[in-house]
Amino acid sequence: MTVDSKASIIYNYLLCQLGKVMLDYQETDILSTYSHIFFTAPYIAYNMEKLGNFFLDREELHPLECERQAIFSEDYILESAFNFIGDVVYHEQKNINISAILVYRQHMLMEEERKYIFRHQYFRDFLAALNIVNYLQKDASQCIELLKERRLPGTILEMLCGMNTIIGREEWKHTLGVLCDLNSHEVGYAINSVLMILSGFQKNL
Repeated sequence: MTVDSKASIIYNYLLCQLGKVMLDYQETDILSTYSHIFFTAPYIAYNMEKLGNFFLDREELHPLECERQAIFSEDYILESAFNFIGDVVYHEQKNINISAILVYRQHMLMEEERKYIFRHQYFRDFLAALNIVNYLQKDASQCIELLKERRLPGTILEMLCGMNTIIGREEWKHTLGVLCDLNSHEVGYAINSVLMILSGFQKNL
């Protein structure tokens, strides 16, 4: 991840926010904060970006969180958090409301007339890209299913190309290898996106 990329700036900001929670709040808040910042918010952002939406109705927040839980289980996120920040996440945890974290603590989402909006389009686009990375780190085949359905916009590709410290070039090369073994109707737009990401990684070296 290049120091001056939009992706690096936003990612470092999110890491700082998680660090503040580890310093300022009780240890029981850490897992919920990690989960909502790095998994729930990206899932919400991806779905908003895919639909071309900048606003999200309040009533849509909980259903999207439930969808995320069906894809990235709490056990999966617990393992991810342990690998990321260590055994502090195994302390007794509280299940903190998503809006309490994303709206009132982290201010990643702002509320306007019973609708939520990300504080900046760059946040939405970075988080949407992070959702793709989350899929890839979980299962390359699930990521391919996500990528094959549409051509990714340039803003998302730019963010993905700036994430080379979150996800390495080898993971994308592995995904390309999986794609090459599929039939053309199973590939869709995925191979185009992966090639564009690999090309972007090369330019950032």
